[in-house]
Amino acid sequence: MRASILQRLGQHKESREEYTRAISLSPEEGRWWVGLGISAEALQDWQAAHDAYLKVQTNTRISENLQKFVKQRLLVVEQFL
Repeated sequence: MRASILQRLGQHKESREEYTRAISLSPEEGRWWVGLGISAEALQDWQAAHDAYLKVQTNTRISENLQKFVKQRLLVVEQFL
């Protein structure tokens, strides 16, 4: 939750750190990978965003809408790689 709040406040560096910490505890949580991707994207860390979004695609615990969002973001991020 802290990572999401930081992200909404535009504190993406801190948000990315919190998402990374959360992922280390529960790497199968797709929402955390999406959050990491969003913050990495905001920081223009295109490779990290790409990697996070790819990880989400192999995760079966996210909604269809979130999968669609990830596919859209991958198309954008791949333009910067």
